[in-house]
Amino acid sequence: MNPTSGSPRLDGDAVHRPPAPAHAIPPPEAATRPAGVPKLTDVPGLKGAADLEPLLRTVDLARVLGRSRRVVERLRAAGRLPAPDLYVGNRSPRWKPTTIRDWVERGGQ
Repeated sequence: MNPTSGSPRLDGDAVHRPPAPAHAIPPPEAATRPAGVPKLTDVPGLKGAADLEPLLRTVDLARVLGRSRRVVERLRAAGRLPAPDLYVGNRSPRWKPTTIRDWVERGGQ
């Protein structure tokens, strides 16, 4: 620290900052989980985060199908896409990749 200004010292290109106090970062085991929310290791069939598939957003679905986002929105509005597996908030649909794969294998029916 620069004793006059209290800011980090500059020595050439390096910036020297004092180390963070040990109490500033809680250890992972100190993190709390809301009641009723299981750990991933407690969910049957899951071995951890690596087993989770990311959900597809509308733009992801458009990229997978080779269409524009607007075309995907129109298909969804017309009922020609499978129902979303989840909504994030009120207006953000998400699909499981397996839902879309099954729909494509059935010929988009």
